[in-house]
Amino acid sequence: MTSETESRVYEFGKFRVYPVHRVLLGDGKPITLAPKSFDLLSVLVQHHGKLLNKEFLLETVWSDAAVEENSIAKAISEIRKALGDTSKSPRFIATIAKHGYRFLPQVIVRSGPLAAATAPSTAELRIAGARVTSLAVLPFIWLTPITNDTLLGVGMADALITKLSSLPQIVVRPTASILKYTAAHRDPVSIATEMGVDFVLSGSLQQIDDRLRLTIQMVTPDQKRCVWADSFEARFTSLFEVEDSVSSRVANALALKLTPAQKQLLGRRNTSDGEAYRAYLRGRYFWSEQTFTSALKAIDCFRESLALDPNYSVAWAGMADSYVLIGVSGALTGGLPADQIWPHAKNASLRAIALHDSQTEAHAALGFINFFYEHDEQAAHREFDRALALQPHYASAHHGRSLAYGFSGKHDEALEAIEQAIAIEPLSPIFNANKGYLLYIARRYDDAVAQLRKAIALDETFAATHYRLSLPLIAQRNYDDATQHLQQALALSNESPHVLGALGYIYGLTKQAERAKEIFERLNRLARTRHVSDATFAEVQVGLRDYDNAWISLNRAVQNRAPAVMAFRVDPRYEELTALPRFADLLLQHE
Repeated sequence: MTSETESRVYEFGKFRVYPVHRVLLGDGKPITLAPKSFDLLSVLVQHHGKLLNKEFLLETVWSDAAVEENSIAKAISEIRKALGDTSKSPRFIATIAKHGYRFLPQVIVRSGPLAAATAPSTAELRIAGARVTSLAVLPFIWLTPITNDTLLGVGMADALITKLSSLPQIVVRPTASILKYTAAHRDPVSIATEMGVDFVLSGSLQQIDDRLRLTIQMVTPDQKRCVWADSFEARFTSLFEVEDSVSSRVANALALKLTPAQKQLLGRRNTSDGEAYRAYLRGRYFWSEQTFTSALKAIDCFRESLALDPNYSVAWAGMADSYVLIGVSGALTGGLPADQIWPHAKNASLRAIALHDSQTEAHAALGFINFFYEHDEQAAHREFDRALALQPHYASAHHGRSLAYGFSGKHDEALEAIEQAIAIEPLSPIFNANKGYLLYIARRYDDAVAQLRKAIALDETFAATHYRLSLPLIAQRNYDDATQHLQQALALSNESPHVLGALGYIYGLTKQAERAKEIFERLNRLARTRHVSDATFAEVQVGLRDYDNAWISLNRAVQNRAPAVMAFRVDPRYEELTALPRFADLLLQHE
C-alpha cells in the first residue's frame, strides 16, 4: 500500500476504517480486530465492489507470515462478527463459492483535509490501542519435570520481552510484572484482562534428549481465543536460536511493519556461547525480582556469563542495571555504600555501550548514574533521552527522568514522565509509589495520599508505598496514621534503616524525644552489620531539632555521595532546615 492509500479514511454506514492508524470505529467507538483481520478488512474496503480471489488476499495480507489452511475464513468470520454481519444474509462481505470475497456496501473514500477532519481522537486511539499494540509474555512452563527450571522459563520470557521491547510499534509489559504467573495452571485470557494488554503470549518447554521444543500461543481477551500458535525446536545448547525465531514470528503475527534495521535488531545475536546465554537468563530472572538480595545474585550470574564471553554486551548492561537497582533502592533497604555500587555500575554501562551503542538498558542505567552519583542533571537527561530514542516504551528510562526532574524541583515535568512510565507498566508498585512521592514533594498532599492509598490497594505488601504514604500524612499532621504505615513498612522491609529514620523523625517532631533517641541507638546498632546512610541519622536529628549534629551527619553523607541527600533538597519536612545558610551551602556541594 502506498502512503497516500494508507492515509485515506473509508466510511460505510456507521463504520469508519483508518488504515494508517489501524483503527476501526463503529458509531464512533473503537472495535478491536486481530492484526491480520484488520489488514484483510482494509484490503476489502479499498477494493469494494470487486471480487478478490484467495490467491490475491494471501499474497497481499499474509505474504510475511505462515498461513494456515483456514486463515482467510477465520479472519472473515471475525470481521463479520465485528460488523454484525452473517454469511447467510451478508450485508458487508459476500462469499463467492470457489472464487473469493466481495465487499458489498458503497464506501465513501476521504483523503487529504477531509480525512484529517474525521481522524480519530487521541482518546479513541488510546482506547483502540492503535498507536501501539500492548503485549505480555508469560514465563514458559516446563512439561518435563526432570528439567523444570523456573529460572530458565522466566529467563527466556525476559529475553523475548527485551527483544520485542526494542520495537516502537509495541508496548511489552516488563518481566517484573509477569513473575507471579509462573504456575502451570493459568488462564492467559484472564491474565490479559488483568494486565490490560491486547495480547498475551504463553508457551511450554520440553526437553527431549539434547533438543528443546517450544510450543507457543498468542491470545486476545476480546475474542477470548488463540489468534496465533507455533512451535520451535533447537539444540538445548542453542536456546538463542529459539529466541531469534520466536521474536521475528511474533512480530509477523502482530502484523508489525518492520524496517530493515528493526529486523536486524531482532535477529542480532549477542553471544554464540550457550552457557554464557543461560547464565545471562538466570541473571535476568534474579534482576527482575527487584530486591537487594536478588540483585546481588543477578550480579554473580552476569559475572559468570561475562567470564565465558567478555564481549557479551547485554550481560554488561544487566550488571549495570543490577548495581543501579541496589543504589536506588538502597535508600529504603540500606543497600551498600555509594562507592561500592556506582563506580561498578558506571564501568558496566560504559562497557556495554562501547560494545553496542544501541544498548537501551545501558544508556538508561548511565542516566541514573549521572544523576544520583555524578550529580550531573544534563548528562543524565542526555542518557535518558538516548535510551528513549532507541526504545520509546522503555519504562525504566521514563521513571529515571521523572526522578531526575522531581529531585531538581521540576514537578510538572516529573509528573508527566512518571505518567508515561505508568502507562507502560500500570501495575508497577514502585512507579505508583513514586508518583505519590512526586506529588508529595510538589506539595500536593491530598493528591499524594489518594495516589498512595490507590497504590497500596494494588499491592499492600510493598514496603516503599507504606513508607511513601507516611510523608504526606506527616505534612497533614496525621501522625498516628503515618506511624501505623511506617510500622507496616518496617515489618515488610526487614527493618529498613530508612523507615526507622522516618519513624525517629516523627517521634522527635511530636515531642517524644526518648523514643526518637531509642530509634537513633537502634540505627547505630544496625550500622554494625548493615550499611546505614549518614543522611538517615540526620533525619532523626532534624526531628529532634538537633541541627548542629544534623549538619555533621549530613556533611558526612554529602562527602560520601549518598543518594539519600537528594531528599533534603526537595522534601517539605526539611524546609526550615534548608533555609539556614550553612545547610543551603552544604547541599549546594551535592549538586
